[in-house]
Amino acid sequence: MPTPPTLSYKRDEHYYISDGNVVIAVENVLFKLHRSRLDAYSPVFREMWSIPTPTSEGGSEEGQSDENPIILHGIKAIDFTRFLWIVYPLDLGVYEAKTVEDWKSILDQAERWQVDSLRTLAAEQLHKLDILPVAKISLWNKYNLDRSMLSESFRDLCVRAESLTEEEAMDLGMAIFIKVAKGRDEVHRFGICNCFGRHPPEDRITGQLTRIVRDVFGIVSEDSSKHLLFSKSIR
Repeated sequence: MPTPPTLSYKRDEHYYISDGNVVIAVENVLFKLHRSRLDAYSPVFREMWSIPTPTSEGGSEEGQSDENPIILHGIKAIDFTRFLWIVYPLDLGVYEAKTVEDWKSILDQAERWQVDSLRTLAAEQLHKLDILPVAKISLWNKYNLDRSMLSESFRDLCVRAESLTEEEAMDLGMAIFIKVAKGRDEVHRFGICNCFGRHPPEDRITGQLTRIVRDVFGIVSEDSSKHLLFSKSIR
């Protein structure tokens, strides 16, 4: 039986660090990093180092040479690189991540490596970016993120003129879909939907939506709390 070809590795341009003390392979890319830095962020890596490492035929321990790296399975090199953008910032205070895709990838890495502070950072950065309401709600549910950040997304779904599509309903899940339907019923009942050419006064819309999002979805965001007293006065 023929022997499968050996994977040809290449060193990462930025994250194969000369004084690093552990070599990690992701797909066909080699990263040479510092155990202490990975330890400081991730309990998963701390656990990884505690496991006895096998020695190659050449005598090197796993993770100590390019020929015998620690291989991370089920992960793409670009995603691990995005994780390293945060762990090893090229410019202090400047994030290499710019897009929704970048921060979604970093969020997934934060979950994988159990880095809670990075999880929080990724959520905050995603919250600042333009994400369609259903996509944002689905993402927040997947990673169990701070629901107060979903206030605007639920408002948008409740007041929009178009009904939810079957695909959107599946993405949201039955429980949330039912709540959105209830919220939309409330919006229609109070005549504050963006339909039939209606243009209710902005203060009336804001107050009622604050109440609906609070009562139906259980969310009082920082922005919503500013309107809470007004909302109660018009119920």
